[in-house]
Amino acid sequence: MSVVEAIVRKAILLLVWLAPWLPAEDRPIDLTLGIRLRGLDCSVAYRVAEPREGWATRLWLSAGGGFEDAYLYRTFEGADTAGAHTDTPVMGNFAAYKNADIDVAAGVSQDVAAGQHVLSAFALGTFRYEHHDPSWAPEALIFDSALPDRTGLVETGLGLGMRLRKVIPPSLAGSVFPVIYTLDASLHLAPRWLANPVADYGRFSAVGTALVQLGNARLCEIYLASRLGFDALRGTSIPVHARTTVGGIGTPFFTQKAGLGDAVRGLAIGRFDGTTKAYANLDARLRVPITSLFVPVLTVFLDAGVSDYRRLDHVLDLADTLYTTGINLSANIAGIAQIGYTLSYAFNEPDPRRRLGHGQSLDAQF
Repeated sequence: MSVVEAIVRKAILLLVWLAPWLPAEDRPIDLTLGIRLRGLDCSVAYRVAEPREGWATRLWLSAGGGFEDAYLYRTFEGADTAGAHTDTPVMGNFAAYKNADIDVAAGVSQDVAAGQHVLSAFALGTFRYEHHDPSWAPEALIFDSALPDRTGLVETGLGLGMRLRKVIPPSLAGSVFPVIYTLDASLHLAPRWLANPVADYGRFSAVGTALVQLGNARLCEIYLASRLGFDALRGTSIPVHARTTVGGIGTPFFTQKAGLGDAVRGLAIGRFDGTTKAYANLDARLRVPITSLFVPVLTVFLDAGVSDYRRLDHVLDLADTLYTTGINLSANIAGIAQIGYTLSYAFNEPDPRRRLGHGQSLDAQF
């Protein structure tokens, strides 16, 4: 990186994050910040011990909050909280409601390294707060329900997780066709006896990702990337935020990502909720590293996913599998922000109006 590039990078950091420097690799504190459209996430890790090379014990504190749209694509009749899957009216998205949320997690992790592999174990306590004010979106479907969390909830939980990842050491960073992967398995428990007035459930999630470099020319790099995920919810009272998301270790820890819709790109966010979900993503990526400050990326993707949204009976029917494809053009700016635009097509989306989709994205983090 040239002196000019280094100065520009730090200037962007200062303007976006109000932080003029990044923690050095040899410092005991690691800081991660992520920006949402109307929210912010932060995670801090303090390395308390490193008994041998590649081993590390860390204390973690992560927090995130925002005021964003959430979705529930269901109608309800009286006290029927299962309801039936439905499409929203043409002239308005009655599935949308405003969600003010806060997520906090604190705990400990242990890393054990062996060659190019690192095994990490996590144990954390979690806290989630949600508030849905009917006056913000009085027409939303969730307020026609008898769901106990229709106006919000307070949830405390316990998160346990294991992560195995393959890393590329600096000595091999320039090698041809490197392959990296990550395998996650996590359990998030929010039982009634943890002072939960609404929630009483557990979540198991497994996610595997892989990235392989297929080619490396002077002006471009070609990658193949994939992700497989499985998510299962069980309990006597499963909140809407759990049904309309997929879980995982994540950062902040044990927060959710929208799904099945959005985990399968091209499906509307929060669409096809359920108690059991599975999804797969496959990408072909063309990366053009013009400079370290600006890297365009063209991605062609093919996704698939299935949930028990029809009956909420924990059973996945492969006949309900949804398929999407599309392209995304994005740019990585200074290694801390990525902006992009996606055009997608959902082959068997039940609502023909939703089959062709498009949208912009912003992801910023360091």
